[in-house]
Amino acid sequence: MKSWKSKLVLMVIMVSFVLSTFLVGNHVHADNLGETDLTDGLPITAFTSSGSLVYNGDPRRFGPEKAFDNVWDENNEGFQTAATNDSKWISVDFGKKQVISKLRYKADVSYNYRYDMKDFVVQASNDNLVWTDQYTGTALGNNLIQEFAWQPTDAYRYWKILLKNSIGNTDIIMVAEMELIGVDTPILAAPLNLTAVAGDKKVNLSWSPVADVTNYNVKRSLSSGGPYTTIASNVTDVSYIDNAVVNGTTYYYVITALNDNSESSNSNEASATPQKINVPEPEPSGDRAILTVTLTTGLEKEFDLSIEEVNAFLEWYDARDTGTGSAKYGINKHTNNKGPFSSRKEYVVFNKILTFSIDEYSAQN
Repeated sequence: MKSWKSKLVLMVIMVSFVLSTFLVGNHVHADNLGETDLTDGLPITAFTSSGSLVYNGDPRRFGPEKAFDNVWDENNEGFQTAATNDSKWISVDFGKKQVISKLRYKADVSYNYRYDMKDFVVQASNDNLVWTDQYTGTALGNNLIQEFAWQPTDAYRYWKILLKNSIGNTDIIMVAEMELIGVDTPILAAPLNLTAVAGDKKVNLSWSPVADVTNYNVKRSLSSGGPYTTIASNVTDVSYIDNAVVNGTTYYYVITALNDNSESSNSNEASATPQKINVPEPEPSGDRAILTVTLTTGLEKEFDLSIEEVNAFLEWYDARDTGTGSAKYGINKHTNNKGPFSSRKEYVVFNKILTFSIDEYSAQN
């Protein structure tokens, strides 16, 4: 038969188990299923509804970061707000979107629970302006670790907790320790092997694909190293053509990868200078050609010339087009309607030429 002392020990163990189970709400411990505290080392701020930063006394002992320093005690080293009538908040910037599903909390019992957190609201935002309620709860006045869990609806970068004590907002609020718990969102890898190829009034970009990505951002700058401006978003391919460019200007590009939770860092930088592409005229292949010159008056002049004479005409025309050479060019008419003259030349004036055509042929055929 068990002694009364054994029964008492057994009863204490059972009561402790039931009480701890009630406090955590039958939720899985944060260390299971990949869940972890995601607040360690992050910037923590505390403020009131009037917008002022607020803590009570020495920030080294009572500053907002003391609520998330992984020290689960109540020896005057936790977070304490100032005594104001405003609503009091404590906020965490994760630097990227995170899915949070649980708040773990321990009260500071230094003042017999008078100033411990009681009613609270967990909110989240992606712009630090518009906030969405995630969980509303009530903490118990004791020094046991309590967990409050909810079904996450989305990933958010900014999270904050509205704090109220048992007597409302008229006095200080004390917190020994808190944790915001979830599964850490992996940091996306940056795109690699970005290349930029210049064309006429365009730049062709391509890069290597990144795993677990929904889309890409294309960013551009007129200076190497940025700052960069996003010129295209929601790009789902691993290539992009930038047509909003000016020939002769050098552009610098980077790519970032995105999924539902985060954006990667920049890819390597690639640059290109779009230029007009001059396609050379094909050289004649026959030994003779009919050169037909159409003047701006609509008059057509036709000349039967050797290929050497046609090439000489083309060289003059190209040189004059760049601003060098004579304004007129003499074409030998040879024996064409020579009549009594020893030789005949017909001169064409560059700025009077509307078009010309060359029809090649071989005299041997």
